[in-house]
Amino acid sequence: MTAHLERLAFHEAGHVVAALILGRHFDYVTIVDDGDVPAHTKFIDSPLQQDRSDPITRRYAIETEIIVTLAGVAVEALMWPSNSPQFGHRDLDSAEQLALDITDSDTECQAFLVWLTERTKNMLSTPTAWAAIGRVAKLLLEQETLTSKALAHHLDFHTLR
Repeated sequence: MTAHLERLAFHEAGHVVAALILGRHFDYVTIVDDGDVPAHTKFIDSPLQQDRSDPITRRYAIETEIIVTLAGVAVEALMWPSNSPQFGHRDLDSAEQLALDITDSDTECQAFLVWLTERTKNMLSTPTAWAAIGRVAKLLLEQETLTSKALAHHLDFHTLR
């Protein structure tokens, strides 16, 4: 196992665990490089696909999406605090685009992202979430790709909510 793959596995585990905490469903997660993206989590649903005509529902959907998007970078920051994240540049760009949808200025957008990043770190720092991240990362390092169904045999999703 290389340090690169370990970091990648923890990054993707962050996305998976954040999604499970927030009730999102995923099809699979992989650390295999497919030529375009070195690793990714394939989600089945998105809160952004729901009716967003209600402003509160819309804001919650966007916050949920941003938290899941930032989770990989948040895990990297928690595990390797003295190093900047190696993965997630696309994640950060996606989170910013989502945040711009509900903020009125670049300053407000950046403040919103700082707040959601801290919220994401706090959510993932709980003992239950952190143990789940470690378990998912370990399984990813062993198997490289995990389906949601396979992961359910190793992790009780209900304890995360």
